[in-house]
Amino acid sequence: MQMVDRVGAGFCPDPQPAGPHHIPRHTVVEDLDRILMQDQPSKFYYVVTGAHGRGKSTLLREMCLRREKKGMGYIEVEPHPKDFGKSLGAALDFNFQEHMGMLNQLVGLMGALPVHKEDSPQMTFKRAASALQEAAAEHKKRTGRPFVLIIDAVDRLAEHAPDILETLQDYCKDWAEQTIVSVVLVCSEGLAPHIMHSRDAWSHAYQPGEIRNITTEEAKDYLVNRGIDAQDAEQLVKVTDGVFQRLEKCVVMLGRGMSVQQATHAILQDIETHFVSAGLLDDTPQQKPGLRVIRELIKPPSSKWSQLFGGDATLGRLHITAAEFRELVPEHTMQDKLLNRSSVFAFDGSHLRFESKTSEAYARDMLPGKSENLKTRIS
Repeated sequence: MQMVDRVGAGFCPDPQPAGPHHIPRHTVVEDLDRILMQDQPSKFYYVVTGAHGRGKSTLLREMCLRREKKGMGYIEVEPHPKDFGKSLGAALDFNFQEHMGMLNQLVGLMGALPVHKEDSPQMTFKRAASALQEAAAEHKKRTGRPFVLIIDAVDRLAEHAPDILETLQDYCKDWAEQTIVSVVLVCSEGLAPHIMHSRDAWSHAYQPGEIRNITTEEAKDYLVNRGIDAQDAEQLVKVTDGVFQRLEKCVVMLGRGMSVQQATHAILQDIETHFVSAGLLDDTPQQKPGLRVIRELIKPPSSKWSQLFGGDATLGRLHITAAEFRELVPEHTMQDKLLNRSSVFAFDGSHLRFESKTSEAYARDMLPGKSENLKTRIS
């Protein structure tokens, strides 16, 4: 199959079959529909964010299949992100060796030395991206529509291959301008949006869409349907903040005979681990600027701020802006460490907030005691 036919047919792995306790998320699906089923070509690429465990991958795979895969592709960045170019090429049925053989023949005719068989990860990605660009341009001529490419788990590129992420973002911008490929980048709220937001190519990123947690009622109904007492379900919903992965963990723990109190303690231990991973509980270089961010997030907002952006003066601000974050944490290396995948913060490229209400509660109730005196440590 030629690559242009592959692009036209589309490619997407089947999602896991919906189980008996599947939670339909009609509002989220409608929002994704507006991105993926656009009637007119857009000169933007899209960034869909959401904390780990909120069902981003499952929902987008379902959306891809709803379109019967035609003119749409889905690819997930693998745990070894430096092989991303090879993965993209494989999805397109792009034959690297055949392409290299033709290139060597051309170089030989010019009297030059043959090209090396093994490219760098960056060059491998560029070759696959160029092949996609050519196939997508032909697809656009045939159908009048851009090829839609969903790239999931972009966080892995941000952590382990940021140079490839930056090159990918440049391609996203160019393809959007040419309206030949409409890219949807899927990532957690943290390092990946932070890296992309700092570059010129962000100007062509559509306002990030966020896949939020399920509602309190949906979370409670899910736990009750899994056989958990309604009163216990209410307590677990509070501690999990509707994060589906944490709800699943609670179901498993209670199914193994643990009490609600033990399950609650286990979830809080997970939250504490996030603070440890972010370097906020130890004497690390990022602790002091990180605690400054926490103080800014939990302090009562001004009345003007509440009127403009929302928030309860008794609870604290909902978020801080990207500019405020960079002012509080001016060093890029410290910013990256605070926004890694284990972070307690969520950053969508424009605003930073706590990853969950549970993380916020931990910062308010537990961190001052563990850090001796919060105000002293961050002054």
